Amino acid sequence: MSEKLVLLMISIAVTAVLVAAPNLRIIFASPYVNIDVETAYNMITNGSYPDLVVLDVRTQSEYDSGHIYGAVWIPHTELKARISELVGHEDHEIIVYCRSGVRSVNASETLDSFNFTKVYNMLGGILAWESGGYPVWIATVHNLNTTFNYDTIQAAIDAPQTLDGHTIFVEEGIYYESVLCSKSISLVGKDSGKTIIDGNQTGQGVHIMADNVLLCNLTIQECRNWGLNSAILIERSSNCRILDTMVINNTKGIFLLYSTNSTISGNFISNCELSFGVHGEELIDFMHSIDSSNLVDGKPVYYLLNQTNVTINPSTHPNVGYLALVNSFNVTVEGLELMRNLEGLVCAYTTKSTITGVSVVSNIIGLDLTGSSNNTISKNNIIDNGFGLGVVGGGVVLAHSSDNSIIENQIVENNYYGILVSDSYHNSIYHSCFVENRNKEVWSLNSANVWDNGYPSGGNYWSDYKGPDLFSGHDQNETGSDGLGDTGYAIDGNNTDHYPLMGMFSDFKATPEHDVQTICNSTLSAFQFNGTAILFNVSGENDTAGFCRICIPTDLMNDTYKIFVNGTEVTHILLPCSNKTHSYLYFAYNHSAQEVVIIPEFPSPFILPLFMIAVLLAVVIYRRKYTI
Repeated sequence: MSEKLVLLMISIAVTAVLVAAPNLRIIFASPYVNIDVETAYNMITNGSYPDLVVLDVRTQSEYDSGHIYGAVWIPHTELKARISELVGHEDHEIIVYCRSGVRSVNASETLDSFNFTKVYNMLGGILAWESGGYPVWIATVHNLNTTFNYDTIQAAIDAPQTLDGHTIFVEEGIYYESVLCSKSISLVGKDSGKTIIDGNQTGQGVHIMADNVLLCNLTIQECRNWGLNSAILIERSSNCRILDTMVINNTKGIFLLYSTNSTISGNFISNCELSFGVHGEELIDFMHSIDSSNLVDGKPVYYLLNQTNVTINPSTHPNVGYLALVNSFNVTVEGLELMRNLEGLVCAYTTKSTITGVSVVSNIIGLDLTGSSNNTISKNNIIDNGFGLGVVGGGVVLAHSSDNSIIENQIVENNYYGILVSDSYHNSIYHSCFVENRNKEVWSLNSANVWDNGYPSGGNYWSDYKGPDLFSGHDQNETGSDGLGDTGYAIDGNNTDHYPLMGMFSDFKATPEHDVQTICNSTLSAFQFNGTAILFNVSGENDTAGFCRICIPTDLMNDTYKIFVNGTEVTHILLPCSNKTHSYLYFAYNHSAQEVVIIPEFPSPFILPLFMIAVLLAVVIYRRKYTI
């Protein structure tokens, strides 16, 4: 019979079988392969098999007494019943071993029957492994409820036998892994200083995505993933507890995102680029029990809930490591420096409070207002915020917050956004400086706000504004400069600064009752009112054009004026917007180290000679200072 005829008959027979028995299962399993312990060791350690599974099929007591590190434990008598635990590894390498090599043969055959195609039976078992000088491992991670033991924390959490409510106990040692906790368990270290989860410079630490998780007595270190993850991240979870844990040398420390009713107590956060933060949208996202026993580089965390009529400053709250105001009323925050957290300062569902004279530097979000209204944010320095990835950040973030006054702030130097406004209305934002922020000065989403204080008060200084200042007046159609741009600064269709400032706004206290305000493209310093005259210094790049618009209360100086720059009288304009209560003066000069003196045109005969001598002395001293 010819070869072609034989092949044809086989094909017809197979076809007939398939037609007669369409549901017949045909198994195409590769037979397992025997390997020695040296080959097994090389397969485990050389990195060529990233999905390799090592399967220990002995009893639990044998496994617990010593096993190959990372081995999955399934007794050979339970392998068929628990085969689902190996789903996904049908085409991955699986090394099977037992004590001496007998039970592993049976287990390898079982895997063959279930279509696992790359099964390797380790000859001689663990006895041959140890005789070859290869290491064995005694498990250090224990499920106290099942009594099962594991080499890694993640293996203990992922095990099908680990259920909600179980406790995973971790002995002393360094665990180089990233942990995802998606079950409601307790993860407890033996000693917070000696039970260490190490991200090995790239890992995420512990990411909690389940309710009712307890994490305590651990150290989390060297987690330097710039994504969403932190050394400890609680995300969209409730009733979780982080207790007595050390978070050291990480990119990000402890973050809570859209989570509720967390308890954070007794934790030590040190040397993290961003240490702590709570972010959310609804009030419930901010309702946590976070006490001052938590320390950020030795400074207490102040997470203040339901506060009323409280003042927070360096005297009442020295060395603030983190500050949040939640569901609070009439709180004053002043004179603090808040750095290197998810947020410099959180105001969540807080009303009629004042934040003034605060420096917020190098956070993801500088000032974070969520669900907050009728607050005053003034005279703050907001610098270099928004550098973290995974959360949109910037100098000031307003979310669902309305009717706030945001005035006279320095929002400068490398904030990702100067100000980000989302679903917020009727906020008044003026007399602030937006200078050299990275992405945009303003990002406004579904919002309509007021960006100037009308004429002649003006709006904000924008370093990217390119409009001219040739005109003045309410409609900017009167001849002559007034320190305000002739065209508006357009943010979007619902938001425009109609009177952008051509220089930075400053407010000086001349007397306890009187403020003098300037708009100037120079650096102003050494402001004083000596009872007769106003004096201050201006400086800028040599030989460039400088200007100053100054608003003087008539109760302070009510007369016509003379203005001297370095002792030389300069021409000024009394702007038409001047009235019975305030005089608006505009004058220009060339930049260098200059002293400006503004005096009444007709001071008393006795005062004038003495005053001019004082002016000349001040000019001489000032010039010497800048020529040394």
